[in-house]
Amino acid sequence: MEEKELTHFSISEQSAKKADAPFRESLENQLTVFLGGTCNGSVWRNDLARLLSNKVRAFNPVVSVWDERAKFEEKYHREHDDVRLYCITPAMSGIYSIAEVVDDSNKKPDSTVLCVLNSDFGGAHTFTKHQADSMRAFMELVESNGVEVFDNLYDVSVYLNNRAEHKVKWFLWRKKLWQIINMA
Repeated sequence: MEEKELTHFSISEQSAKKADAPFRESLENQLTVFLGGTCNGSVWRNDLARLLSNKVRAFNPVVSVWDERAKFEEKYHREHDDVRLYCITPAMSGIYSIAEVVDDSNKKPDSTVLCVLNSDFGGAHTFTKHQADSMRAFMELVESNGVEVFDNLYDVSVYLNNRAEHKVKWFLWRKKLWQIINMA
């Protein structure tokens, strides 16, 4: 190939556009959190959201229509968010969320958080003694893998807010360092 052939090329307008990750803005200064766990009408996600700072961006996978897009978004956030939080309550009707916690506790323990609430819907749903014993054993198992484990949303919010604050400080420090390097 001649050198002249390599000096001129063009790309389409569409190809020249920056392609961001799906459903993401620039979130370097926020902690992103996937909210997995009990659905079934449980309002733990709403309760937690009221306790989180604006430095935490939580993704709620619960939608009114569970279609392919919703499945894609859930999978994307579970794989890419900074933290995968699973909250298990007595309102759960299946065990898939427990399987997800165990899977993530083995594959990504540093970014997995578990919260087990002993009641839901203002106490209308509670674990039986046998279920509560199983949940304690489950919590110990996951914690032994290195996962942070909680039994209330307040402590979860303190942990996430602190982690977000550290992420923001790290982001600002890195940005300042980059500016200093570029000035030199």
